[in-house]
Amino acid sequence: EVLIHCAPLPAEQLNLAVPLCEDRQTISDHFGEAPFFRRVSVCPSDGEVTADIIVANPFCHKEKAKGIAVANWLLENGLNVMIVRQDLAGKGPGFVLGNAEVEIVVRTETDATDALNQTMTNVEKWQ
Repeated sequence: EVLIHCAPLPAEQLNLAVPLCEDRQTISDHFGEAPFFRRVSVCPSDGEVTADIIVANPFCHKEKAKGIAVANWLLENGLNVMIVRQDLAGKGPGFVLGNAEVEIVVRTETDATDALNQTMTNVEKWQ
């Protein structure tokens, strides 16, 4: 009798993103319409932040399906964890991110730095 157990290798880098308002500090309640996204890369083994950038949302002025376009764009950039204030369950972006096995974290904080710091305290959870 042989038992084969398959498990993914631990991630060498964890990529988090959070939608931002115009002030680039407050979490936007509107995923697809957020003018900016803050993307943070963390080394799961020691919690070291290896990248922290703010990028403009190239789809925020798109007329339709902007949330799905944003979700796909973030996936192309290796997204593992999405931090939002509004649950994406039952919405197009939620389906896209869920199918890609992205962890969607709903936070109550409005400050992006606070939400990122609180989420990154659990970084070992995603190893």
